Order: sequence, then structure tokens, then C-alpha cells
Amino acid sequence: MMPCTGGLAPVYELPDELVLVAAGTWCRARRLAQPSMPALHRLFSPLGLDMVVASFDSLLCLFECATGRPLAIGTRDRPTADQIALCAMLTRETARRSSRGRRGTEGGGLASAIECAASSVVRLAATSSDAMVT
Repeated sequence: MMPCTGGLAPVYELPDELVLVAAGTWCRARRLAQPSMPALHRLFSPLGLDMVVASFDSLLCLFECATGRPLAIGTRDRPTADQIALCAMLTRETARRSSRGRRGTEGGGLASAIECAASSVVRLAATSSDAMVT
């Protein structure tokens, strides 16, 4: 069973710094024409977050598709608007407000796919962190 509070929000969320590092790792791999998932796996696996890799990869691909340009990456001290938006998508509050699964929601298609990927990352991180505790 997935750990939840209030029935909707996972107990665990990815720290912003981890999201920033993972986004940078993903971008570097893509810009070097290397597969991004092994690079993400090397980052997430030691943290027990193996299950997050595919959803995180999908989220970033969908994000680029939605913006129509490569993801902009800054430094740890100066994250870009793209990185800040990713961090915002991967919070418990965002997961709590998720309309995924409701019929008739606005912005279907790509917006729904992004919401689903972000929700998957948050929920898989919560599931993985629960497994680490037991």
C-alpha cells in the first residue's frame, strides 16, 4: 500500500536539488546523443529510486515537446524557469490537485500526459521511499 496523508498526497517528495541534478543529467546525456535513462538510473538507483527513472524520463521528454524547445538548464545556484517549473510539478500540492482520471478536464492530450508523468514520478518516489523504510 502506498503511504498517503489525507488520502491523496504521498508522504515523500523528491527534493528540489535532486530534481535539478536529474534534469541536468538528462539534458547532458541527450545533448551528447547518449541514452538518458541509464544516466538517470545511475543517479536514482543509489537512492533506492530505480522505479522513478522511466517516468522522470517521460516527463522531461513531454516537457520539451510542450515547450517546443530543449529544456533550459542553469546552475544549482541559479536554476532556470524550466527547472523551477519541474520542481513545482513534483510537489505534494501538485499531486493533491491532480485532475488525472476525470473526464472533461481542460487541456487534454499533452497536458494530461505531462500531469500523468509528474504524478507517476511523485507516486513512485513515495512507493520507493516506503520500501526503503521497511
